[in-house]
Amino acid sequence: MSKLVFDAAGERYFETGVSKCVLFPHSGDAATGYRKGVAWNGITNITDKPSGAEATPLWADNIKYLNLFSAEQYAASIQAYTYPDEWAECDGSGKPDGELSNAVSLGQQPRRMFGLCYRTEIGNDQDNRLGYMLHFIYNGKASPSEKAYNTVNDSPEAIQFSWEVSTTPVEVEGFEPTACITVDSRKATKEQMKALEDYVYGTDESEPTFPSPAKILEFFPSAGSGIDVKVSPELGTTEILGKLVSELQEGISISQLSSDTTYGISGTLHYVEDYTEFSSNPDEQQGNYIALKFEDEEGATTTVEIVGGTSGPVTLDSDKQWVGLIRNNEQSIRVISTKGSDSITKTFSLTSLTLEAAG
Repeated sequence: MSKLVFDAAGERYFETGVSKCVLFPHSGDAATGYRKGVAWNGITNITDKPSGAEATPLWADNIKYLNLFSAEQYAASIQAYTYPDEWAECDGSGKPDGELSNAVSLGQQPRRMFGLCYRTEIGNDQDNRLGYMLHFIYNGKASPSEKAYNTVNDSPEAIQFSWEVSTTPVEVEGFEPTACITVDSRKATKEQMKALEDYVYGTDESEPTFPSPAKILEFFPSAGSGIDVKVSPELGTTEILGKLVSELQEGISISQLSSDTTYGISGTLHYVEDYTEFSSNPDEQQGNYIALKFEDEEGATTTVEIVGGTSGPVTLDSDKQWVGLIRNNEQSIRVISTKGSDSITKTFSLTSLTLEAAG
């Protein structure tokens, strides 16, 4: 059994910002789906507005018998300083291609359905750029909204447009229909995220394309299933980079914390001097070092990174040994093991470590 740890270093997450918004007008043909994407600059706010899932109590036998819940619906609102030309049809002010001058827009026209992709940033107490979320909205339709035009004065403000968006869910095999999907970069490999983003944002050889739910799942097949990486303290009698592990650490143990991928490391890291084989940089030749060993899947690639450090991820060699310089307890260790399209990430808190001081 393990005790709950609150507000552990590296686990104080937040989400912020909105950027890289891409509009995908629907073609109007179910067979062809969405048109190629266009960048939507000037987005200031996108707000999720789910509704429904309201309880209706049923009473029987003089007691509350059960709750029936209404269907859940997804809606959103968009605020922006500007919008791409392709938004006109989605906003009911477009015109049939080729029939009118491009300088003329007619209001109160049929509103075209659209898809939307945008990005939000994820950080924590140690790294404000820890990761990001990609959000996908399906089968959106914008409702009419007012536009206020004010005189220019001594406190000028740019007009900020806003729209309310309703949606129609799409089918997802094995799940209930949905109109929104999110992808968390922290739980995927860089290769998986790049492949998805190349598909969505386009490349020199391909157009920006709106992915169906099934297509998104293709980029992340059975994530984390069948793959694992085991981490344990190195034996004290092992010599690594010219030092016995017993010279580096004592009583190191690893215990699971709040999930299958979150752990805590406790014990003592001795203060070590003249560790010249660890680094050629004199500033990294003294301090507190931790030595770990790893067991990963055959053919897997495993990286180790000190979150809050300066060296970035290190790919393990065939000996699967790793030594890291720990500057303070607020740092943590992130391990990512990848094999093909499968990946698993484990995070190790260092708040329970004792770091001996010099002398």
